[in-house]
Amino acid sequence: MLKKFSIILISFILILGMSSNVKAQTLKTSLDVVQKASETKYLDKDQGSISKTIVDSNKDTGEITVELKLNNMKKEVETEVYLIVPENISGQKENLSNTLNTAEKLVKGILNKDTKTKIGVIGTKGPTSLENGGTDKDAEIVVKPTRDVEGIKNGIKNMNPSKKYYYDNMQASLRLASKSYSSNKNKVLISLYDSIVWSAIGITPNMDEVRR
Repeated sequence: MLKKFSIILISFILILGMSSNVKAQTLKTSLDVVQKASETKYLDKDQGSISKTIVDSNKDTGEITVELKLNNMKKEVETEVYLIVPENISGQKENLSNTLNTAEKLVKGILNKDTKTKIGVIGTKGPTSLENGGTDKDAEIVVKPTRDVEGIKNGIKNMNPSKKYYYDNMQASLRLASKSYSSNKNKVLISLYDSIVWSAIGITPNMDEVRR
């Protein structure tokens, strides 16, 4: 959208009286452009932005041409992605290898398409005994949001160093994810979990189901 606004500077004539002779002097002014573009202003509720730029000016007549731009695209917001990974795979060589390959392809694909995205990893744990119920502590941040692909892979490789077997508590991972995102970010959650969920917060694993 191009709108023109004209500013006309009026030259004032200063008349000086000196004794019996009157001499008129005209004070001439000229327009100097100090700043061509104004600061971009963002509309309420992130609905776009507006900016003004001087594209032409005449210093003698004081006329300027202003270009007004209205952008109704939302302000760019960074994205945070969390991958949910079961920590049981640390003791399963083939499963761990497959998960690492899947995670690497996924992470590279996302990061190559969006330079404003960071990815983190949440490890799913759970009770280690059939007699114990799940708690909201059955999950942990394995890798904080980053763009370091190798850092993400190493985080997954090194999780659960004691190789404990957990009765997975997916609910704890979901709850941790909801608390861990930064404010004012696009939030994405991807689960690499493909097994049966045995536990939840306050829920004891069902032994009959486990034995099937």
